[in-house]
Amino acid sequence: MQVMRILCLIGLIAFFSYAEWKVIRLYNTAKHWPVVEGTVISSEMKESVHPFRQKHEWKRVTYTYTVNTHNFTGNTYSTNSQPTYFGIGTKNFLKEYPHGKRVNVYYNPASPSEAYLKVESFGLWDWVTLLFLVCFSFSLVSEFKSVWKNK
Repeated sequence: MQVMRILCLIGLIAFFSYAEWKVIRLYNTAKHWPVVEGTVISSEMKESVHPFRQKHEWKRVTYTYTVNTHNFTGNTYSTNSQPTYFGIGTKNFLKEYPHGKRVNVYYNPASPSEAYLKVESFGLWDWVTLLFLVCFSFSLVSEFKSVWKNK
């Protein structure tokens, strides 16, 4: 039974570590991407309700930009696209990105259709994930100690 718990903890640590590695890698790459000027076409808050009835609002902004005479349309707001909780920042977001506003767009030079308006590293869920990683790691160490004591 202890072996199963250890394997589960290792799996959870691997899963969360990979998720965080992807966020950090994207941030470290995107912060060096070229920037072009774009224009906001629309902005909105998209609402979803999760199983525990917690309301999440997702920021969505659509913008156009041009790279080497090719026109692109993007809708990814941030490298760290995470929900806004309880309406915090909703009105400011919609005011910040009105139709027609000029914005800086970070685009991937290898694939210009991949673009972001904000290059951000950590959000709330990243910190929660790191907390889980620490807790899972302590649990894993505890399980290993228990296994070694019983041998």
